Amino acid sequence: MATRFKKTALGHQEIREPSLGLPRNARLVLVLSDGQRTLKELMSLVKGASADDIALLLHKGLIDDIEAVVLGQGARSKHDSGDSSQPVSSEAAAGADPADPRMCVLNL
Repeated sequence: MATRFKKTALGHQEIREPSLGLPRNARLVLVLSDGQRTLKELMSLVKGASADDIALLLHKGLIDDIEAVVLGQGARSKHDSGDSSQPVSSEAAAGADPADPRMCVLNL
């Protein structure tokens, strides 16, 4: 099944009232994340978009993986303290559960 992303409530808020200073490509991916387009489609629609843009939007809680939402997991990992202004540390990433379906999302 192809990975699809949708905007969260925070994502909708960021579109209405930009406050996070998102890079252009990340913002465009956010706008186009409608739950219908696949990851591959999003990447092809936004020239220059990368896995880093998706990772940033997921980390900030602006988009959710539709499949993770259905499974009740949402965008935040168990390592995320809720402070989306800080990047995930390498220690937290190293402790991530490889069985978590979100961990394979960005394998383009």
